[in-house]
Amino acid sequence: MADKQYNAITQGTIWKQLLIFMVPLFLQSVFQQVFGIVDAIIVGQGVGKVALGAINSTTNLMKLFLNLFQGFCSGTAILVGQAWGAKNSGQIQRSVHTGFAFSIVGALAVVAVCVPLTPLFMRLMQIPDDMLEASTTYTRVLFVGYIGVFLYDMAAGILRAIGDSKHPFYYLVLSFALNTLLDLLFVLVFHWGVMGVAVATALSHFVSAALAVGKLCRADNDAALRIKKIRFHAAEFRANVRLGIPMAISGILYSISNIAIQSTVNSLGTDVIAGRGVVSNITSVVWIFYDAIGITVSTFVAQNYGARRFDRVHGSIRSTFAVSAAIILPLCLVIFIFVRPLAYLFNSDEAIIEAAVTVAHIEVPFLILYLFGEVFGASIRGCGETFRPMLITLIGTCGFRVLWVFAIHTLWSPTLFNVTLSYPTSWFFNSALVAAYFFFGKWRRRLTAPGTLSAEG
Repeated sequence: MADKQYNAITQGTIWKQLLIFMVPLFLQSVFQQVFGIVDAIIVGQGVGKVALGAINSTTNLMKLFLNLFQGFCSGTAILVGQAWGAKNSGQIQRSVHTGFAFSIVGALAVVAVCVPLTPLFMRLMQIPDDMLEASTTYTRVLFVGYIGVFLYDMAAGILRAIGDSKHPFYYLVLSFALNTLLDLLFVLVFHWGVMGVAVATALSHFVSAALAVGKLCRADNDAALRIKKIRFHAAEFRANVRLGIPMAISGILYSISNIAIQSTVNSLGTDVIAGRGVVSNITSVVWIFYDAIGITVSTFVAQNYGARRFDRVHGSIRSTFAVSAAIILPLCLVIFIFVRPLAYLFNSDEAIIEAAVTVAHIEVPFLILYLFGEVFGASIRGCGETFRPMLITLIGTCGFRVLWVFAIHTLWSPTLFNVTLSYPTSWFFNSALVAAYFFFGKWRRRLTAPGTLSAEG
């Protein structure tokens, strides 16, 4: 990493370097899925279906605040990646320390605001009465754990931006393993129930954060973190805001649309909530891999854009499509065929199993549609344009899903089928809009003429 004479991302064989970078991210997806499944099995079998539903009923609420921060985290990663490709030492240092200043302030703000307001969030989410206490407890503890999440995400984002996807993977594997061990201890030995699951998750977040931050503190390159230097640098903060706010808004809009749908799902009862949670766990390996795809293509595009290697920008996009499709399609086929036996791993209640099978058979065949929006969108953002992709998310995902939910409650009546159908239809609509802008939008001028390395609106 300290060698500035050779950068594999801007100089190596694209598909090989892309695989080298993506494999740890994919393995991270696998481990996260495995430990997530184990986590859900421990809760479902050791505590019961109410607890299993409780930890899934507020997932989209938690993601809302996480997506808010990750937008700014992604802004820092883009700035660091572009500056790393351009070998701009000063901008790398200023971006790193500004990013950490923001992550500390943001984490403390979330804890101060969200912990007291958790009961209000539960009412807005229409959490069933039998889940209310467990969901409230679980959510409050996880909000505290977000201090670790924010610090880890910033550190991992910076490491990946400079081409190191291995160490964040190692740290998450250790964190997941610790989480599972603590789940077994707190749930099966101490009988803490949902509180035990939440505490185990929060502690594992703090461990991964300590490892990732420690790695940057020990670094001997331009991305090294020095605790005494953490502060806001005006120029980098403004650039991060220009990049990060649109991505944060996109994440918030995405979460709001999911919350609208989840609230409708919650109105269908505990069995449907738990069944949908089972499918979320089964398909999470696909979704986390999509996250890996976004990180990979954004990193490769940002560094090559910073180095003015526009040919490699296009090559990175093509290679990402080829590698991703070769992995996602077989995964979806396996899930579609074996969803019923997989669902029995989480719970044996037949009503939950039937709900899970219904959801999976509607969603899984169309998961590949999401690939187009993910790759095209991440590529545009890697070149420094985040505002128009945010507008597309507003229309293609949030607007579409909110209108769908409105139609459910006014023109139809809520059923598991019509609620679930909102996901694949929105994937198609959003990906079509992103693809249209990718091929015909003004952003393509960035790949033909010199420009700045910061956001341009």
